[in-house]
Amino acid sequence: MSLLWCNTQYSEERGLGFPPFVDILGNVKELPLLPKTNMEKTSTRNDVSIMTRVCIVYSTKRKKATVQVVEWLKVAFESNGLEVEVGKPEEINTQDCDLFVLGTSVYAGAVQEPILAFIDQNQDLLREKPVATFIVCKEVETPECHMNLVIEKLPKEPMTWINFEGYLLRKGDFEKQQSKANTWVKDIISRLS
Repeated sequence: MSLLWCNTQYSEERGLGFPPFVDILGNVKELPLLPKTNMEKTSTRNDVSIMTRVCIVYSTKRKKATVQVVEWLKVAFESNGLEVEVGKPEEINTQDCDLFVLGTSVYAGAVQEPILAFIDQNQDLLREKPVATFIVCKEVETPECHMNLVIEKLPKEPMTWINFEGYLLRKGDFEKQQSKANTWVKDIISRLS
């Protein structure tokens, strides 16, 4: 599997309507962007009406913004009476999960390989269960180009996806992302009822 990353500069230089992805060998792969409306994509299919166990599977290189977002999501699900298991792909027990929330940081312009490998290894399971996805990324103009790399691996469209704005060195207004996490969890739960 080739590691891909978003290259918006290439897109701008060539006047393309969407950023291409460049694999580790430098080959360009141009993918269309996801709709940018509210930074979310909604599926029209019906999912489970009752869920009790949420598995938040995430991958990150650093223990900063992504870990904080995962903690906010965990607390929000638990405050709604749901059991939550959190872990990196190699740590998570996928048994009895009613919902998968898959997340990754974007580091050096690339999504994390472990989350992509998790998706590849669990295609059947992810086809059967509802899935929501998120990325934590400093890129705020076209974060959907990074999300595309996750979504194209999934066996079906996620029920919803979102981008959380990360940070490099200083948190700045990062804490404002907590209300975004809480709102997203409420939205996920409402879609499943």
